[in-house]
Amino acid sequence: MGKPANDYRRRRGIYPGPLGLERHLENFIIWKSIKKMWLTRILLGRRSAPGRIFAGKNRIIKKITSMQRRNTRDKEEIIGRVESLLSTPYLTMEEEYGHTSARKKEDRQEFLLNRKRTLGPNIYAVPSKSLTDKSKAILSHLNVTR
Repeated sequence: MGKPANDYRRRRGIYPGPLGLERHLENFIIWKSIKKMWLTRILLGRRSAPGRIFAGKNRIIKKITSMQRRNTRDKEEIIGRVESLLSTPYLTMEEEYGHTSARKKEDRQEFLLNRKRTLGPNIYAVPSKSLTDKSKAILSHLNVTR
């Protein structure tokens, strides 16, 4: 004769049981003995519904908690403050048009001076007044068309 239904359900993990870890170990030993082991079911101690349970026609709808309501309200307040700041401009259109041109010129001059200091004179460029005869002689082999 076959085994009782309760034993079958116990082996398959349908009833998780009140014993906690001892129950999991018992399940593990039983499942190992029948050469089947589902690690997820051992760790969870119960069977779950397959598929996406929060989508579809018969979905489960998550309840909104008070913490979620508070977080949403706080985010909306922050968005409202930012929108109010953006609605009133800090500068007029005339002030905004050229307010950084002087600073950009100064930064560019400083950048060029720093580059000259670190790299030294560019002797391979178009001849200028700063080039000496020695530096002109370096490029003289390129003057073949004259």
